[in-house]
Amino acid sequence: MKMLKRFQRFVKTPTGIVGLVLIILYCTMSLLAPLIAPYDPYQMHYQFRLHPPCRQFLLGTDQFGRDMLSRVLFGARLSLILSLVSTTIGAVLGTLLGVIAGYLGSYLDAVIMRFIDILLTFPPILTALIIASLRGGGLSNVVIGIAIAFTPIFARMIRGAVLIVKEEDFVQAAKALGASNLRIMLHHVLPNVASVIIVQFSLACSWAILLEATLSFLGFGVSPPTPSLGLMISEGRKTMEFAPWLIIYPGAVIMIAVLGINIMGDRLRDILDPRLRGV
Repeated sequence: MKMLKRFQRFVKTPTGIVGLVLIILYCTMSLLAPLIAPYDPYQMHYQFRLHPPCRQFLLGTDQFGRDMLSRVLFGARLSLILSLVSTTIGAVLGTLLGVIAGYLGSYLDAVIMRFIDILLTFPPILTALIIASLRGGGLSNVVIGIAIAFTPIFARMIRGAVLIVKEEDFVQAAKALGASNLRIMLHHVLPNVASVIIVQFSLACSWAILLEATLSFLGFGVSPPTPSLGLMISEGRKTMEFAPWLIIYPGAVIMIAVLGINIMGDRLRDILDPRLRGV
């Protein structure tokens, strides 16, 4: 019943409906890519190179004659998977560090947060770029780079929330009853900072999609001929004057994903933050 009320509040505004529609559209395209793609994304039709959109190729073809619709669908699928995996890893590591630093405090807090402060001096794109360049391209290295870039962001936000929660009466009561620190962190502190994690996770997913596209655009992401939205835009720069569809459609998919996730994140913040319940 409580979840139903929150869902109703989520969609009661036009922005909430727009965000939900965009997310559903993007996830549907991504998850059903193997079923709805008209061609293999690697299949080349040499006689139709740089062919404009038509009945046979709805979004046209690229410089190798590959169907753009198929490549965009599989590129969206790749971006969704990479963003979810990398954001999950970053959220788990950041939450672990944030809860330990915020609840236990003392020298652990000082050591962990100074390490986090060092990581935060680098913008996320620069952190991911350094790691990807040192380790080379590839899916696994992109995931590692984005996850490490997001870890200090999650850690800083979770620590701040934990510092507030650990002073609440129910936490003090658990301490008085002799509950261990581990039990208090898992059963009392962590559930009460879950809203912060959820909102930050949703917003970080959109950043991850942009980071993956940026790394691939710069040549430090996935390697050709893997269908990647950022890589498609990079390859389409050379022919954008007479084949603009090569960058328009991948860019539109990135825009749909980022816009939908950001709107969803804002609405989740409005719903889950008690200070904004009236919004």
